[in-house]
Amino acid sequence: MSSQKEQRCPVCGKIYTEHLAVSRKDSETNICQECGMREAIEAMVQSRRTVQGGMTLLEAIDTLDGVIPPPDNRMVDLDHLPTAMAWQRIKASLPPLSELEGLTYRDIQPEINEVCKAHPGCWHTPAAEVDCPYVDVCREKYYGPDNGNAAFEAAVVGRYKELKAGTRYGISILPEDCQAYTDGYRYGAYKQIVKGETHIVEFFKSKEEILAFVNEHPLYRSKKGRDSK
Repeated sequence: MSSQKEQRCPVCGKIYTEHLAVSRKDSETNICQECGMREAIEAMVQSRRTVQGGMTLLEAIDTLDGVIPPPDNRMVDLDHLPTAMAWQRIKASLPPLSELEGLTYRDIQPEINEVCKAHPGCWHTPAAEVDCPYVDVCREKYYGPDNGNAAFEAAVVGRYKELKAGTRYGISILPEDCQAYTDGYRYGAYKQIVKGETHIVEFFKSKEEILAFVNEHPLYRSKKGRDSK
């Protein structure tokens, strides 16, 4: 497995060790794979508005599906596993192709405020004791414009879309014929989007690792997460 230094993505602010992508906006800034894929999807869809024959969002997804296999595909080796996982996370966070398209933080802020009112004191309560579906998103560190506020709002909107799309969350046992299993992983945290597709977003080697993960991500331990609507 190749060894990479830790680097911070200037778009979302998260730390990554895998190979970074090059931003399409200036063709020189290194960004994380997830942000790179988001830019690729945006470019594909934008071309539909400006160039005859451009892609719809669904066509863009199908195009990337054709070149990036799922993480549990036996053809995915360890070097390409981060890319495969990043694409599944992006795809799992995409909204339905109707009413959620173009949604902004301002659009959902009243609902988010009500969620916050229902969970007072969550900032000072251990995550394992909080049942708010946004707690892991809110406690993440964000960087970039406006001290990371833009990245934070984008992450909240992404979670909102997942919940409204009926995304299901859970932990599953990995099949023995996938690359991750060969590398020593035995379990995976998954998101199942409304179409029924299931995507692994995190791998675990032990139940202790699962416990630590679900303590920080309430949707993976609650019935609300398994049946979000």
